[in-house]
Amino acid sequence: MGIAPLRVLTIEDNPADIDLLRETIELEGKAANFDLVWENRLSGGLARLAQQPFDAVLLDLNLPDSQGLESIARVRGVAAAVPVLVMTGVSDEELALRAMQAGAQDYLLKGQVSPALLERAIRYSIERKHIQAAQERRARELEALYQTSLDINSEIELSTILTSIVERAARLLDMPLGGLYLLEPDGQHLRLAVGHNDVNRFVGVTLRIGEGVAGIAAERGAPFWVEDHLTWEAKPRQFENSPFRRVLGIPMKVRGKVIGVIHISDDRRAGRFTEDEIRLVGLFADQAAMVVEKARLLEAERQKGLELERSNRLAAALSQAAVQVQATLDIHQMMEVTGAELLKLGINLMIAQIDPSSGRLVVTYTSVVANGLAEAERLVGQPINGLHAGDFVYCPSELLTTRKPSFLPQIKPMFRHVLPKTPPEVFDDAMRCLKITEETSSVYLPMVIKDQVFGALIVWGNDLHESDIPSYNVFTSHVTAALENTRLYNEIQKLAIMDELTGLYNRRGFFTLAVQHIHLAQRVKKGVLLIFADIDGMKTINDTLGHGQGDQALIDAAGVLKQTYRSADIIARVGGDEFAILAVTGARPETGSLPERLSEQIANFNATHQRPYKLSFSTGMAHWPPGKPVDLDLLLSEADARMYEDKRARKDRR
Repeated sequence: MGIAPLRVLTIEDNPADIDLLRETIELEGKAANFDLVWENRLSGGLARLAQQPFDAVLLDLNLPDSQGLESIARVRGVAAAVPVLVMTGVSDEELALRAMQAGAQDYLLKGQVSPALLERAIRYSIERKHIQAAQERRARELEALYQTSLDINSEIELSTILTSIVERAARLLDMPLGGLYLLEPDGQHLRLAVGHNDVNRFVGVTLRIGEGVAGIAAERGAPFWVEDHLTWEAKPRQFENSPFRRVLGIPMKVRGKVIGVIHISDDRRAGRFTEDEIRLVGLFADQAAMVVEKARLLEAERQKGLELERSNRLAAALSQAAVQVQATLDIHQMMEVTGAELLKLGINLMIAQIDPSSGRLVVTYTSVVANGLAEAERLVGQPINGLHAGDFVYCPSELLTTRKPSFLPQIKPMFRHVLPKTPPEVFDDAMRCLKITEETSSVYLPMVIKDQVFGALIVWGNDLHESDIPSYNVFTSHVTAALENTRLYNEIQKLAIMDELTGLYNRRGFFTLAVQHIHLAQRVKKGVLLIFADIDGMKTINDTLGHGQGDQALIDAAGVLKQTYRSADIIARVGGDEFAILAVTGARPETGSLPERLSEQIANFNATHQRPYKLSFSTGMAHWPPGKPVDLDLLLSEADARMYEDKRARKDRR
């Protein structure tokens, strides 16, 4: 195969010089090596260069419409890649040097250049131009890569860096369109994250792996291109009206795994991509992968820091709440304090205990705001099961068996199960009243005492993470310990104020609760009634029947008193066979009926119970009207005196 002829544009205003050049070429048999095109004005030459390809330009510096070195600059402005050879009749070394500095590849003298020399000069100029262009392109590549490396190490936003990478790659390939896809978290789709020029209108488009140029490049993990996207049968429907012609996709990889794809495309011409073009885009794909990976690592570190900070804040808040919880020994107050402390964190609380008969969890406390619950129940037209004390509550089955906390990313479906017939729009409104959304999650935590699960602490809110479980687990242990301490304290307190034999309050319990009742009576402007009762013939029962029957008589007496007086009254055994009853009354208590009620209960007992004794009481009553401070000692003395009067009267009658 021969060498292709050189297509040369000669810009020369002297026709004689052109004729001489052509004759010389023909005489030496070089006509086949040249395809000469002549223009006698610079303007005509520039028009030709803009429309047609040439291997070189022979340029005269003395033209009718342009003089001197300016002509070189104007030619290079139109066709910078085409080598310019100055061909003039002026032998001037300084001018020749200046011409070379202005961008000319050679300086030739008319009449002194043979066709062979001219051909060699042109071919050398073309080669030098190619080398120069390659060096300039390499310099632009290095500059672009260097600028990208600076961006990578800067604080510039990720999308801005990726956009600049795509723009630089497209600019170096002299292609107007480009974009960058990132792999979605599902690993099955690519999303167009940034676009250059007209591709920007497609940002947000997603492709399946294996779909489109980018999808195929990602699937293969290797470059993929199409020569003409307009006629490509496999083009995705998302790009039916796209301007793409030839399109190149290069996968972005981190540790061998594809994380995205860069695509560069042309809207002017179709065709293949050169190895150099593929190599260049590959360099930018590598840099883009580094940027994305760095951004993801930084984001992961930032999220880790935020999560650690959040976890520390949560632990501190729960620790403070635990201190508040343990500061009270009233079980109801303790639950209220716990709920209030968690509400400060935007977290709702439910405490549930295992029902021994069914083995299910039963609500004992919930911090749900009463107004919100009432409005939600008004909307759905029924009570919402699981949010009231005494309700059975859902819990993961493994909670009670494995004793491991459970995290539910959504609590809303649980309520949907509770309210299956409620219309969706009404259900959503009701959930908003309870501040429950799609983002509301929950944690179920077992409450364990002595290796036995006795209940569960349930928390829910919009800022709950599975990573919070350790903190809430520790908090639950504090609440559990506080509940147990409260229960034990109440048991001890109960033992301290209760009479073990009769189940009534003992003397300490009577005086402790009497003071509270008296304060209540004064607050509500009520009177106070004190009754003393003493079992008749108790010594005789003990002496003749034994202390076992004596104890039974005390138990029977306590039962009669419980049936005679109200549950709100304080009934106590204050001595061996002495009992006291304190009641809050109106301004004028119906004291006359009390002895009758007691006599009726005693008569009924004696008639229905076969005992070796007959039960009877001597009683005395004292009333303190409202409106003035109560003197408990005076009340006791007065009731006691009247009781002994009643006892003497009974003896006299016997």
